[in-house]
Parts: sequence; C-alpha cells; structure tokens
Amino acid sequence: MNRVVISIPGPPFALKRARHSRAGGFVRTYDPKENVSWKGSAGVFMRQAIGHYIFPGPVRLTVTAKFPCPKTDERKRDPRPERWSMSQKDADNILKAVGDAGNGILWLDDRQVVEATVRKRIAAQGTAPETVVEVEEAT
Repeated sequence: MNRVVISIPGPPFALKRARHSRAGGFVRTYDPKENVSWKGSAGVFMRQAIGHYIFPGPVRLTVTAKFPCPKTDERKRDPRPERWSMSQKDADNILKAVGDAGNGILWLDDRQVVEATVRKRIAAQGTAPETVVEVEEAT
C-alpha cells in the first residue's frame, strides 16, 4: 500500500497544550481530556481505513480540515460554496493532532512525516465538517 485517504467526520480538532499539576512536590504533565478523546476516535477511523498496515518509511501527509459553514453565511438562493478559512484554528495544531493520532496506527512515529501540507477550508453549505487525511509513501 503506497497511499491511503481517511475521512474523520466532525469538526476539525486542534491539539491543546499539555497541562501540568503539582502532586507531592512533583510536577505531573498530562494530556487534556479533549486531546485523548479526539485521538481515540480519529484512531478508530484510521484503523478502519488502513487495517493492520503501518507505513515503514518516510511519508508525505496532506490534511484538509473542513470547518462547518457558519449559520450567518447560509443563503437560500445561492448556497455558499467551499472556501478558504483564515479565522479558525491554527493549522500547525491541527497537524499535531493528526500526527499524534496516527502514531502506531498509520506510522510507527510521526517523525516519519517528511513533508506535510495543511489546508483549512469552510465546508460548502449543507456539507458536513470533516478532516481528510491523505498519507503516501515518500520516494
């Protein structure tokens, strides 16, 4: 297998920063609940698409984040088409979320990603939001 396309339904997720807490004089670092939950659900869709194959070498990653069309932009006569989004979440945090979710499922570690592209779009009116992940072997 040299290329796979995965669709993760729902609004795109941007990875949140790690949290810290103090316990008994030590600092503990942990992932927020939202991160753990999204990585788990994304992992299910990734596993369904790829099965038990793991990319062994360098990979090229393309992530297309399609955000929901805002209710204020909806039109009755001329439905809004898909378009670029600049006001939504940071592209690098979306990429981090996909990279971390793919660890052990799509690749051994996200260090294997040698080329990455992130596209932020607002979905066409009436279209569900999703995150589309394309992974292919880098040659």
